[in-house]
Amino acid sequence: MSLFALADRLVTVSRQTKFSLDATAALATMSADRQPASASRLEVRVWGGTANTGTVTVSGTVDGASDSEALTFTEAGYKTTQKQFSAIEASGIVTTGLADETTVPSIQITTVGRDGSAISMNYAVVTEWPMAFIPKTSSWPQGSPGSAEIEMGKFAFERPEIWSPREGDVFVDTTSNDSEWLVVGVPQFRGQLYQHHWEVKVQRREGSLP
Repeated sequence: MSLFALADRLVTVSRQTKFSLDATAALATMSADRQPASASRLEVRVWGGTANTGTVTVSGTVDGASDSEALTFTEAGYKTTQKQFSAIEASGIVTTGLADETTVPSIQITTVGRDGSAISMNYAVVTEWPMAFIPKTSSWPQGSPGSAEIEMGKFAFERPEIWSPREGDVFVDTTSNDSEWLVVGVPQFRGQLYQHHWEVKVQRREGSLP
């Protein structure tokens, strides 16, 4: 019997990233892959092109109003906006010159704070993926002060073609009051010719530490 038939949960998988725009070849007009988690400066990286010379203009929401900022590149490297964007408009990333180079450069945008440190955001990898839950014995590590119960377990599911789990992912069990499980291990189980399924190790923390 397939694991799909044995699935007893629907799980949404979320993951953290610092990139509003994943690395990609520069186009004249581009859209962000995801929105900033909070008002953030945008660190734009340009590299790998013939000259890496041109302008990147970002349009979006700054202090509750529509605004934009242009960054000029004369070589490969990083430039950071002075304005803090809480949202980037659809098709709000416009490049001038970069997409016309013989070898088109790559562009990537990271959301950062005032001090330059990356600001992570959550995004959904897949929504309501069928999985089977395998419970394991709970353990209670002793914290100081206080303690917290950690429930361990596994989620098993057939090998997807479109995504793979990673340590650090969060599985949100939408069929069980949206309980959250942190992925702590991703061993693969193989059949004779190909990977058959995943049995992902997870933990859920109950209670709280002072």
